[in-house]
Amino acid sequence: MFDNIWNYLFQDDLPHVETREWRLRPFNYDNTVNAMLTLFVVTTGEGWPSIRQNSMDTTEEDEGPLPFYRVEMALFYVMFFIVFPFFFVNIFVALIIITFQEQGEAELSEGDLDKNQKQCIDFALNARPRSLFMPEDKNSMKYRIWRLVTSTPFEYFIMAMICCNTIILMMKVLLLSSFSLIFTSIYIFLPLSSSE
Repeated sequence: MFDNIWNYLFQDDLPHVETREWRLRPFNYDNTVNAMLTLFVVTTGEGWPSIRQNSMDTTEEDEGPLPFYRVEMALFYVMFFIVFPFFFVNIFVALIIITFQEQGEAELSEGDLDKNQKQCIDFALNARPRSLFMPEDKNSMKYRIWRLVTSTPFEYFIMAMICCNTIILMMKVLLLSSFSLIFTSIYIFLPLSSSE
């Protein structure tokens, strides 16, 4: 204690008052370079909630931040983080598929393949696998299970179970371990009943 008093009384490093100044956040939209850097950081997913919060707190020029002043900025980040990547990925995949189709058609039209190879490719492209397995013996247990599993009410039941399981997993309080056992047994029953 006396050491602190001594330092406070006889040292030159006494606290002093400084004027306040607004400092820019590290990631901002003040110029094009900073905006591109900010959008890149948001795209990587690292620290984007704090950038979103800072954007929501921005006010007019030369004014300090106010909490939740521009809530619409949260919509921008949702659009930028969810909607835009979805469309860009779809466009990118479609472009790749179209390019591969054009290249495949160009190779077929060039005549590099002989007749047997072209027939083999046509067969592979036009082959349709068997779409539905149905047990042959209609009196067997396997047929009854197949009818149950392929019925529309059972499909709705499974969708409801998946929704219930999701809701229970989102809860902060663990309800009952028996729910987990029920859902697990249903999910195990499905592949076993639908296998040949």
